[in-house]
Amino acid sequence: MAPTTQKEAASRKGDYDAVRRDIASILKQPDYDDGSIGPVLVRLAWHASGTYDKESNTGGSNGAGMRYECEGGDPANAGLEHARRFLEPIKEKHPWITYADLWTLAGVTAIKEMGGPECAWKPGRTDFVDDSKCPPRGRLPDGALAADHLRHVFYRMGFNDQEIVALAGAHSMGRCHSDRSGFEGPWSVTPTKFSNQYYKMLTKFKWEKKPWQGPIQFKNEDLGEVDDAPYRYGAHRGQGVPPLRQEVRRGPRGVLRRLCKGVCEADRAGRRARRQVRECADVLAGGGRQEGAGGQE
Repeated sequence: MAPTTQKEAASRKGDYDAVRRDIASILKQPDYDDGSIGPVLVRLAWHASGTYDKESNTGGSNGAGMRYECEGGDPANAGLEHARRFLEPIKEKHPWITYADLWTLAGVTAIKEMGGPECAWKPGRTDFVDDSKCPPRGRLPDGALAADHLRHVFYRMGFNDQEIVALAGAHSMGRCHSDRSGFEGPWSVTPTKFSNQYYKMLTKFKWEKKPWQGPIQFKNEDLGEVDDAPYRYGAHRGQGVPPLRQEVRRGPRGVLRRLCKGVCEADRAGRRARRQVRECADVLAGGGRQEGAGGQE
């Protein structure tokens, strides 16, 4: 079949609103997870961006390196082939948009459609012509490791502790899959809604280790199961919980603002965060590898 030409394209070059509408139209997928591909599109945008290194100015969302095995085959990106496959018809319909722009636009569109804020987004990313510029593996967070690992990963991109916590709040959406991370189950009771349920549930409910043969995972009667290493372990030890709990009780706006800010910062390839506030630092400081494990979606 001949490739789609610009003349045959469904939109004029630069008509990103048309692409947004088409992304929004495919989010509902009754046969996928909880009926929406929104969470996995957010994860795709994040993983495409989360390889950024501010010192070498490499990695990040430019290039769409997951099209190549060296990046797409990274175990940390397991399952994202589904997200890329869902977006392929949109790429064919609007061939002028780069994969790098499409993946990040899909992420911010999904956030808005799931009830979140409208995150700032700008086009202009290009696609690598080969894999020579793909970042090395190991730059994405490993959910089985603790606070020192998270700080290493996120500091490399220019984020501070408060923004690490805010970005982790995206786990209100989506679920774990045993064939991807080894873990299984949703992160919250509203996995297709953008909210701060992740932190509300961590601070409100009683958690117990799940009795099973898989990696360490926590459960409660309301949700069934969820996993998180550094935060859950810190909360279990009572370290650093009050500041976050107070913010959660004031309502979701503060957490949502910081999460949206974090998403936008990551989308701009890890630009140094403007604010250097270090409240919430102890939320992550207590993470002990022996006591918890977190999973990718």
